[in-house]
Amino acid sequence: MADSASLSGYEKQRLANMAANRRVLESLGLGGGGHGGSFVPSSKKLKTPIKKKRARPAASPADNGGSYQSACRTSPRLRQSSEGALLPLGKTDSMLPWPQERTPEKVEKPPDTFGEVPGFPVGSFWEMRAECCADLVHRATVAGIVGTPESGCYSIVLNGGYADDVDDGELLTYTGSGGRSLKGTAANPKNLRTGPATHDQTLDGKEGRYNAALYKSHETRQPVRVVRGYKLDSQWAPLGVDFGGEANYRYDGLYTVERAWLGMGLEGFRVWKFALKRQPGQPELMRERVEED
Repeated sequence: MADSASLSGYEKQRLANMAANRRVLESLGLGGGGHGGSFVPSSKKLKTPIKKKRARPAASPADNGGSYQSACRTSPRLRQSSEGALLPLGKTDSMLPWPQERTPEKVEKPPDTFGEVPGFPVGSFWEMRAECCADLVHRATVAGIVGTPESGCYSIVLNGGYADDVDDGELLTYTGSGGRSLKGTAANPKNLRTGPATHDQTLDGKEGRYNAALYKSHETRQPVRVVRGYKLDSQWAPLGVDFGGEANYRYDGLYTVERAWLGMGLEGFRVWKFALKRQPGQPELMRERVEED
């Protein structure tokens, strides 16, 4: 472990926040989570996965009943005909070569529910987050929290959003949303999630609605579906398909929100924190990553 004198102010704050998060879990009698003892910061680091280029087969009309319409991904500014020819910009659906009755209809999604989604048990995995969304396990392609202040939180995604969160598999801390600039950064001006923190997180209004959903689940103790993503720096995260794994996102079961509190974030503003515990009686978690000796 690096000498504390050589650490940056940010790294010192990160370690302090992680230690505080661990103390919260221990105060709830949750230290260790059934994985061997109390929360002790490990000096071992996860081995950095080596990215492997995968050969992706090209889509063909035969893969989709003679049509390219959903056999391959294309720019939203372009449309394709059933023969695979790109139509010029500005073409309308009425100019497409197939009959209008073949145009996919908008399907009304059933209301979200608490608990496991039928057909997708613990261990279900996806390459694309949009697929997880389409399967109704986590119904947001961007937001990490799905729910309402009135009903509570249905699901969350852990994907490396906050560097001071703690993930011990059966136990974890999760930082809420909001408090950031909506102008993005110079490198990513359109990615509103990358903007710097400019104010405290809240439970109020449109910005605080997702935090309020998790807070409601803390009160009701309704189960929260937890999905882990490959960007999460945790031994419990999926390895990622480009790094030799079979999944980028994986459903890891139902958790209960045990504690909610307002703490100091890494950028000097207060953030909402939530401690979650995995419900008993579920299949064991998968561990695809290994620690260095």
